[in-house]
Amino acid sequence: MIREQRSSYTLAVIVAVGLLLGAVTVCTEVFAVNGLNAQDPMVKISSLPIDKNVDEVLAAISKDVSRDTGIEQQFITYYWQTLDGINCMGEKTTDYPILVDLYVPGFFDNKKISSMMTSLAAALEQHVGIDRKWVFVQAHFPNQAQ
Repeated sequence: MIREQRSSYTLAVIVAVGLLLGAVTVCTEVFAVNGLNAQDPMVKISSLPIDKNVDEVLAAISKDVSRDTGIEQQFITYYWQTLDGINCMGEKTTDYPILVDLYVPGFFDNKKISSMMTSLAAALEQHVGIDRKWVFVQAHFPNQAQ
């Protein structure tokens, strides 16, 4: 009798875990198709106020990076943060640097990371008008071995 109860409990737990994993998989796939996915790359651009339309600049950067890297636009999220002030090398600045945080997904290799960093700097130079030497890109890695 006790063995039958244990078997019933074990079976119930296995079924519950299976249902839970199935639901999580479906939800993950829906988010990947219909919206943000935590494993997609993200790019945060921070700068002093610029004299251009930020939404248009972000759209142009997205298009350029997609072209250069082969990563479709819908898989990279970009957002812009305007800073109140920057003190760079002991001096208050008025238009530089632009700081970029690249949140790298685990499936990026070094070549893809390098390609994306170079493309971001070139796109910011073209669409914002800042010399790429003032575009500072910092990569953030989710995996320790990456």
